[in-house]
Amino acid sequence: MGTFFKQLFPDNIKGGARKKVLDGLFNRALITPDGEGWRVAAEGYDALGMKRPELPQSTTGFEDELDKIITNAEAQWQHEAQVKPTPRTRENSKQAEVVRMLQRPEGASQAIRKGSVRTGAGSRRGPA
Repeated sequence: MGTFFKQLFPDNIKGGARKKVLDGLFNRALITPDGEGWRVAAEGYDALGMKRPELPQSTTGFEDELDKIITNAEAQWQHEAQVKPTPRTRENSKQAEVVRMLQRPEGASQAIRKGSVRTGAGSRRGPA
């Protein structure tokens, strides 16, 4: 375990507690395995508000192309995370029917009392 992690964990945090913390950091991609220990990942430096260490310049075209692919994928993921999904509803469901009635200018109370909403035969909410 590197010097950084020795500073991170007091001597009294051992065993299962230490493993849970490391697993959590790894699952969030904040640390990466480094031989027999761990290394802070680039995202970990960002989360800590620390400057990332300088990386050596890539020497092959493959690495440059891979960097472009990764950058594009990360930008796409960020965009998808910002786009809120539209709620899924079925047009012929009871919920959709009630929502349509609630959106009417006269409201839904009359329609519900008249039994416009389909209910099961054993339902207590159906018309009496």
